[in-house]
Amino acid sequence: MDGKITQSDASIWRQVEKSVLLDRLDHHWKEHLAVMDHLRQSGNLRGYAQKNPVQEYKRESFSMFTLLLETINVETDRLKKLVNDILDFSRLEEGNFDLEKEEADITPVINLTVQSVKVLAQQKNIAITTAIESNLPRVWINSDSIERVLRNLLSNAIKYTPNDGKIKLRAEVSEVGDSLEISVQDNGI
Repeated sequence: MDGKITQSDASIWRQVEKSVLLDRLDHHWKEHLAVMDHLRQSGNLRGYAQKNPVQEYKRESFSMFTLLLETINVETDRLKKLVNDILDFSRLEEGNFDLEKEEADITPVINLTVQSVKVLAQQKNIAITTAIESNLPRVWINSDSIERVLRNLLSNAIKYTPNDGKIKLRAEVSEVGDSLEISVQDNGI
């Protein structure tokens, strides 16, 4: 042998490569069929297999899309409030700030604020609970300002509470009965 590969040797190597590749492909195909047969026979998947996969995909996609839109709306509102906060702060510094109050039920403000920070809490697996006294009196408040303060308190509680922690927001009439008390308790720093 002179060390040169002839055209017939290259052809033989291509045939060997092709044969090995086909053997591996055949092996993987048989494994795939065995797995599919096992899944088909599995009782757990029969109910799902009877469903229309296109409809299931559409339903799941629609729910994910709806959740995404809700998140976008909430975040857009949050950014709008942040811009308003900045404008309010600048008016406050100038002395041109007039806080508009209205008589309102504070429970929806609390619930909305808690709901708005739940995503942050879920990222750290923190449970947020509320203890809102029933039949709280209506109070004169600026809902946006109260929401801003509560969001700040809850955000700080989330920030300083360790993973798997607990946060409790309580709203009740004071012992004297002349004011409403809102407190945030956590097991953080």
